[in-house]
Amino acid sequence: MHRQYTIATWVLCLLLICSCSQAVQTPDAPSDAQAEEMKTTIAVAVEATLTMIASVHAAAPAGTAVNTPVPTPTTMAELSATALRPTAAPTVSLSSCTFDSDFESDVTIPDNSKIAFSTEFTKTWAIKNNGTCDWQPGFALRPAGGDRLSESESAPVPPAKAGETVQVSVRMKAPDDPGTYISKWQLCASADQCFGAVLFSKIIAVQP
Repeated sequence: MHRQYTIATWVLCLLLICSCSQAVQTPDAPSDAQAEEMKTTIAVAVEATLTMIASVHAAAPAGTAVNTPVPTPTTMAELSATALRPTAAPTVSLSSCTFDSDFESDVTIPDNSKIAFSTEFTKTWAIKNNGTCDWQPGFALRPAGGDRLSESESAPVPPAKAGETVQVSVRMKAPDDPGTYISKWQLCASADQCFGAVLFSKIIAVQP
């Protein structure tokens, strides 16, 4: 369309130049008739130019152009952030539950069992997870005082869900001196996080 406007402008200029040339070619001042003729020529040229411009507008496609809004950088950033925002995975916070354990029964070696000097034995307890946290792999029984009847620093505890009862065992050995001995143990999530009931192994060491 810009090209058509340029052509129309050049046509108007040429018509004006032609009209002026006719005036220059007349040596004397133009008469009234000549002046009138020049005005008529210019008017015709202007009218022709306007007609051409009008025809250009008429040829343009009908209808109003609709501009599609382009998202601003801020909008794009917000959309990207929404699309890439990760969905939070469910987690279990230790602060939302509690660790606890309770003694259920002596499975082997009841209290005050008589054990001959230097005899090795396995003490087994049944304990219940009466907390709200599950016991995880890596939990263990650790010494909690009393007499040292085992060389072990820990004994494994099987995983247990809240409310479940499991059995735990520690390998021990009766002393060489007669007497009553009590070995204490407690369930621990780590070396410095022990909880729940303190378990006892109470034996009487006797001469064979």
